[in-house]
Amino acid sequence: MSKDLESIQAGAPRTTARLRGPRQLVAVSAVTMLALAGCSGGGSGDDGSAAPSPEAESSSQPAMSPSSDAGNEAGASGSSTDSEGISLEDAGDAALEEVSDSTVISIETEENVTRWEVQVVTSDGTEHEVDISADDGSVIGSPSTEDDDEQDRQKHQDRVDAAKVDFKEAAAKFRDAVPDARITELGLDDEHGTTVWEGDLIDDAGAKHEVQIDAGSGDVLTNSKDADD
Repeated sequence: MSKDLESIQAGAPRTTARLRGPRQLVAVSAVTMLALAGCSGGGSGDDGSAAPSPEAESSSQPAMSPSSDAGNEAGASGSSTDSEGISLEDAGDAALEEVSDSTVISIETEENVTRWEVQVVTSDGTEHEVDISADDGSVIGSPSTEDDDEQDRQKHQDRVDAAKVDFKEAAAKFRDAVPDARITELGLDDEHGTTVWEGDLIDDAGAKHEVQIDAGSGDVLTNSKDADD
């Protein structure tokens, strides 16, 4: 052996430490890298904090409110209906469509306000009765023709000619005379040689009112409350 080799063997501890120094640095570096790799692969976030579990993520999502969904559906589908059915004006229009070339001379409620009975007169003075459903405005059955004589037909014609105010305008006049009242009957008639619209109305308290207007001018002639009420 050479002198250098002998000295290395003789001083093994010191020489070994000197020779193993670089290896030791490599080993330490490897351990450090493994440790860092273990930290990053052990469920930590990029910032070093623990990553949330799937259960935590799902529980942090805001819950949908069933009540709010139901409210939206109710708002979209909600609708209002007319509990009193069709109006007097609508009933009159339905009768006029059913009997062409005619004029309304009378409308009244029947069967606890479930039906409108409408009287119309054609241009030759013939009177026809049309029943209209107060629920949906449909015609009930077929119009019936009154068996009027020549004198009756002439009377109808004279009243229609004298009336410058039609049934819709008359209804508006009645409501103005008795606000918040429901018309139960309206008819064209003759009062001491004057053609008039006569109407019966029921107010919110259930009292009956009778109103009469001039069919030519629309002026209110009488407005009285039934004494029994």
